[in-house]
Amino acid sequence: MNIKKITDSSSKKTSKKTKNFIQSLLKFAIISLMYILAIIMLLYTLIDHINCHSALNINNILIVGLSIITTFFIKSKWHIFYLVLMIVTVGITLIFSDFRYLMADFLNPHQDGCYSFCGGNMCDAKPIIYLYPTKTTEVTVSLGNPQNLTHTYPKYTDSWTVTAEPNGDLFDKETNRSYYALYWEGLNTIEPNMNEGFVVEGKNTIPFLQEKLSELGLTKREANEFIIYWLPKMENAPYNFVRFQTMQEQNQNMPLAISPKPDTLIRVMMEFKNLSSPIEVKEQILPPTPNRKGFVAVEWGGTDVTTNRVQ
Repeated sequence: MNIKKITDSSSKKTSKKTKNFIQSLLKFAIISLMYILAIIMLLYTLIDHINCHSALNINNILIVGLSIITTFFIKSKWHIFYLVLMIVTVGITLIFSDFRYLMADFLNPHQDGCYSFCGGNMCDAKPIIYLYPTKTTEVTVSLGNPQNLTHTYPKYTDSWTVTAEPNGDLFDKETNRSYYALYWEGLNTIEPNMNEGFVVEGKNTIPFLQEKLSELGLTKREANEFIIYWLPKMENAPYNFVRFQTMQEQNQNMPLAISPKPDTLIRVMMEFKNLSSPIEVKEQILPPTPNRKGFVAVEWGGTDVTTNRVQ
């Protein structure tokens, strides 16, 4: 009789221990999962805000907070461990917030998006060249520093030679394809000048660019293509520093030779930097609006100097 009681008692104790172990294991798994997801989301939000200079995603922060609060309904000694881990992880992220750029540069140094750059250097992104001769003309375009080129379309060797129409249509006999412009991307060797320029609220990007691009000589169609490309990289920032390189700076960075020589040459290269708050700079005085006459050649592009990284 006593032996049976002892056996039953031992069995109950073993069953209770197993149940407690399973419950503890389940608690640990749930809490670990919730905290790990919270840490990942918090890191993603902070890195995206710091390195991509986008607005802080409050929804993500609320989800993180809700996840942590929810876990406190589960009694566990692991809360303190994970809270300390979260604080340390976030601290390290804030100190070394550039690692997303480094990884992106290693995996794909020319990937488009907020971490696209040229091997860790600043680059001129999306410069395209339009040609508008007065009549159908064979035109040769040469870039002065081809060693700094990273992407071209059509592929650039020693030069481009195309048949240009007055409406801007281009035909390349070598590729047997038609184009509306010539595209290149390359390293920018010009040190950004932050002493003059413009400080523009992100929400005012469109009217600002429309005004300044018109002043610099771009047509509405050319300005439209410029804005479409750069707007997503500027509009979501609280503010942007903007400056337009001088013709001398552009000729130094990437000399442009066109034969026959255009009667009007317009080169627009924008430098910009996302800002979290406005800064004081001397307003840049732009050159007089060019008079587009005769054979017109136009080039536009830009460089994102935010944290010395390129969009």
